[in-house]
Amino acid sequence: MLANSKVSSPSREVSVVFLGSDTGIYALARSFHEAYGIKSHVVTRGEFGPIANSNILTVHEIGLDVQPNDYVDYVLAHLDQLKGANQTAILLTNTDHLVEALCRRKDELDQHFFLPLLPLETYEKISEKQSFFELCQATGVKTPLTMSLSFGKGDKPKLNVAETDLDFPVIAKPALSADYEKVKFAGQHKVYQLSSQAEVDQLIATLEQAGFEGEFVFQHKVVGDDTTMRSLTAYVDGSGQVTLLSSARVLLEDHAPGLIGVPLAMVTETFPDLAEGAKRLLAEVDYRGFANFDVKVDANTGEPFFLEVNPRIGRNAYYACAGGANPAVAVMRDLLGLEVAEPMGVARTVLYRLVPLPLLVRYLDPDDVALVKRLKKQKAVVHPLAYRQEKSFARWYYVIGSTAKQFLKFRKYYPKRNADAI
Repeated sequence: MLANSKVSSPSREVSVVFLGSDTGIYALARSFHEAYGIKSHVVTRGEFGPIANSNILTVHEIGLDVQPNDYVDYVLAHLDQLKGANQTAILLTNTDHLVEALCRRKDELDQHFFLPLLPLETYEKISEKQSFFELCQATGVKTPLTMSLSFGKGDKPKLNVAETDLDFPVIAKPALSADYEKVKFAGQHKVYQLSSQAEVDQLIATLEQAGFEGEFVFQHKVVGDDTTMRSLTAYVDGSGQVTLLSSARVLLEDHAPGLIGVPLAMVTETFPDLAEGAKRLLAEVDYRGFANFDVKVDANTGEPFFLEVNPRIGRNAYYACAGGANPAVAVMRDLLGLEVAEPMGVARTVLYRLVPLPLLVRYLDPDDVALVKRLKKQKAVVHPLAYRQEKSFARWYYVIGSTAKQFLKFRKYYPKRNADAI
């Protein structure tokens, strides 16, 4: 069995409540079920694919037209239903706008839940990309040159790349994802690659017209395709100790406009130097809870650059559980105040994937193709949504169908491997 076997039951009964409905939420709920047999509560806009028809979840739908604060209001208004007879409940989420909402109301929520979450000030400091750039400089961690542009503050935003130290192509993305999620417009991408001043000017004009308010960062592009990306997932307990630090090498990312950069296939692997860099960053801001780091290795120089940190576990963190570091165990140990001698890390090599293997190998070099085949033969391949404890035919139909649809998506957005893509 690839995922962690059952660990000793906690000394008291615990309820687990999640806000959201993506793959990461299901995977984290799966981690709690694998470790403790807990059936989690999920508060969500609707019972969407990743969480639908699951027998390890109790789903609470609160309606499609809701704002982040509505989730918090619902949780506080339904404490008896969510906590049941249990004295203790854990509250977690995995999307930026909901993390921000929980941070803003942490004092209120702490009265009712174990909420392993950083303070709002720390959230804003580490997740805002310009601040992250400055934090990396202060701690000696390499990160790409980053410049920030403000929108919605009266002055007209303007950036002349020729007057900066940046060179084309330039990577552009919101400094805070939570700000960007508040606007919608045609052609909206998660990340942009800009090859000329005209494209920079057009993006600035589009953001203004859409009413975007916040910071947008423009960043030096680190050369390399999907396989040069690394992911690190960490958990910092209430005493400030890193008790989980797992990592993986990306094999293939999503290339659809709204999901650019989301890993779809990864292999667990240890990166000691990157782990030390992550620890320095977390210690510098007195971090708490889950953190997910994106790192890219320059294909020309071999130098790693920390791109950003997400103040949550991340959509694809089930690789940590499959590799021997169950996030649920880290949370439960923190809740119970258990001391940990060494952080959980990569205990075994596992292929995490959300795409069919025949599609994946089209984008890999011969060495990685051989690795995928070896891990398949060893039965060391996991799909976060494919949990054998699930019995619903409708659920398995969704899991198999959504995986197979990746063929169509890649044919449209990324038909062949391209080192110049984002």
